Amino acid sequence: MRRRIILEAESDLRTEAARLAESRVQADPIIDLGYRQTADGEPTPPNKTVSLEKAASDMSSYHQTIDEEVRRVDDATLARYVDGMRAEVLADNPEIAKDLGLSKRRGSGG
Repeated sequence: MRRRIILEAESDLRTEAARLAESRVQADPIIDLGYRQTADGEPTPPNKTVSLEKAASDMSSYHQTIDEEVRRVDDATLARYVDGMRAEVLADNPEIAKDLGLSKRRGSGG
């Protein structure tokens, strides 16, 4: 009886550990960044180097570009959400649209 309880507890722990592992957010994929030759786009030979300042500047630009793209996507997602909520409110109560000088059709100017 005691052995059965221990085995059940181990099974529950393994099941819970597996569930927890599946629920975790996956880490961002590793992106192999490197320099490419301007002429043909081929990777720069490994014996070529750049200065620390150049590498730091390039990494900063890379991360800034990624941040701007994420912000752009987030802004667009928020705009779609707000537009959807506004459309629901206007559909439920058209008088609000008149009071606010809004129109259901875009670009009609009221």
